[in-house]
Amino acid sequence: IDGLISPQPEYLTMIYTQLLLVDQLIIVLFELSKLDAGKITFNKKLVSVKELVDMIWNRFELDVQSKGIYFQIDELVEPEKTGATLVLIDSVKIEQVLTNLISNALKHTSEGGTIRVSVKVELEYVTMQVIDSGVGIDEDSISHIFDRFYKGQGLSENYSGTGLGLAIAKEIIHRHGGAIGVESVKGEGCTFY
Repeated sequence: IDGLISPQPEYLTMIYTQLLLVDQLIIVLFELSKLDAGKITFNKKLVSVKELVDMIWNRFELDVQSKGIYFQIDELVEPEKTGATLVLIDSVKIEQVLTNLISNALKHTSEGGTIRVSVKVELEYVTMQVIDSGVGIDEDSISHIFDRFYKGQGLSENYSGTGLGLAIAKEIIHRHGGAIGVESVKGEGCTFY
């Protein structure tokens, strides 16, 4: 390309892959800065919790199961009443949060493991949990896991990421008036809620 190395396919592939990673980082940083500045508009609409659960299943079932991981969505728990439970959310942003949590669970759960999603409707709020049987998070990392650029210690070998996904997820959930957290024991998986 510049006379120093010949344009061999493996070098071009490596360069292209690195460019994609840099591009991804720029996009994520731009999104985070827009969130910080209040420049992202949230398009909140009433959405059926049942439709949200169905979306999670349809979006992730094949990805998770193709990796040899058992995927389960617990039966929706709703208070007894008539009609569907509706929540006021930006469904695209909530899907982004769930994509991040389930993608992280996929990265850190071995073949034969489990990823489970639990959704419970309370009187005033909806609690969603992504529970995996992966490598877990060490105690020192839990307090930093939602910090920007934090990637944790002793992660599984197939981990790749910017360390920004959970920071963005936290901002999105806070902008919805909610809270996000994690419980984990190293070697025993994680529960993000």
